[in-house]
Amino acid sequence: MVGQRCAAWVTRLPSTALPVDLQRWIRPCEADSVRFLRTPLLLPSGAAVLRFTSEARAQTWSSTTPPARLGGEEIRTKTIELSDADRWEKEHYAGFAPELVTAIDIAAAQPMQTVLLSNLPLQTTAEKLEKKLGRSYALNTSTPQCMWPVSRLVGAPTPSAVPAVWKLPPVHPDSTSAWFLVRLQTSSEALRL
Repeated sequence: MVGQRCAAWVTRLPSTALPVDLQRWIRPCEADSVRFLRTPLLLPSGAAVLRFTSEARAQTWSSTTPPARLGGEEIRTKTIELSDADRWEKEHYAGFAPELVTAIDIAAAQPMQTVLLSNLPLQTTAEKLEKKLGRSYALNTSTPQCMWPVSRLVGAPTPSAVPAVWKLPPVHPDSTSAWFLVRLQTSSEALRL
C-alpha cells in the first residue's frame, strides 16, 4: 500500500467535536478528509473516518502517544485500508433514506451554514417555511459546491438543485412532526436561527 491513501477509523468522539478539533490533533499528519458519521436523526454518532494521503501519515497519526482526549473521553483509533473505510461507511448509511444521505452531504459541504429545524407541524410545507424565514434571514438559494461523497458511496441520487429550505422525510411512519434542512448564507445567520 506504499504511496496509496489510507484511512483511520475514529470512535468515542464527543458529540460536540468539529473537524478542526481533529485537524488540530493530527496537524503533523494532515488528513485528506474528515467525515463524521451521523445517525438517522442526523445527530453525531461518535465515529469518524479520516482519509490520509499516505499510509505512513495514517500510521504516524494512529500511533500518537499519549492517547488523545476530547471532551474527557479517550479517543480510539484504528488504521484501516481505504476500501474498508468505504465499506464501513456504506454499511453505516445503508438503511438511510436517500434524502437524508443528501442532507448529510450538504451539511458537510456547508458547515456552520445549515440548520436542522425539527418538531414543526407535519402539514408545514417547505415553500411556506421558506417564505416565512426569507423575511428575517438570508437564505442560501445557490447550488452548493458539493462533491456528494456519501451519496456517491451509497448510490443515492444527487440532486441537480437544492432548495434553501428542504423538507426531510419523516423519521418514523407514525411521526406527527416534520423536520427541515435550512441553508443560510453565513454562519452568523445560522446562529441567529
